[in-house]
Amino acid sequence: TYAGMSLRKALLSADKFFDCHCTRCIKETSSSGGDVASALPCVNCHDRVQGRYLDEDVQYDDDDENEVCYALPIKDLTSTSGSSDGDCSNYVCQKCGPDHSFVLGQSLNATVEKTIKRVTSHLNECERQIGGSDYNDKRDEMIEMTERLIGLSHSVLGAKHYCTNLLLVQSLGQKLSAIHSSILTISTGQKRKKKG
Repeated sequence: TYAGMSLRKALLSADKFFDCHCTRCIKETSSSGGDVASALPCVNCHDRVQGRYLDEDVQYDDDDENEVCYALPIKDLTSTSGSSDGDCSNYVCQKCGPDHSFVLGQSLNATVEKTIKRVTSHLNECERQIGGSDYNDKRDEMIEMTERLIGLSHSVLGAKHYCTNLLLVQSLGQKLSAIHSSILTISTGQKRKKKG
């Protein structure tokens, strides 16, 4: 799955009734590894507007001139604090190295956690709506909300975070569904004209 470590492990435990000990999970829980799916652009390498939001060149990570450096959340094995995104207290930048690890400031940490909760809630709502009787009526609203959350996720979490990528997949699915529905509507309308 594309999600961060804590969400993946929780889903496997709840749905499949086991604790995963695959290579990826073991690496992500060790002090030398890191949860790649939950990586954020490094706060030491990339300034944030108002301490929370990424500059546009960093948000989309599509410019070869400006390399974006990502920091992996490293689980503090001695910590008892509970964070919703992997129980992490430290982030280590792949460029800066472990000597420059950092802890998210209170404001940025709150923004990151709030963004993850909003995205997760929206994705769950989209999943509940699919196949519902009023799905077609709410589709445009859901597509618009997904697009807004993609912008928010890019600006707070960056292009490689699992929330951003799940939203992009959701958006693609919603748009393909809308195209499919339009084609069916047109096709049905043409059949009715031929009969009449």
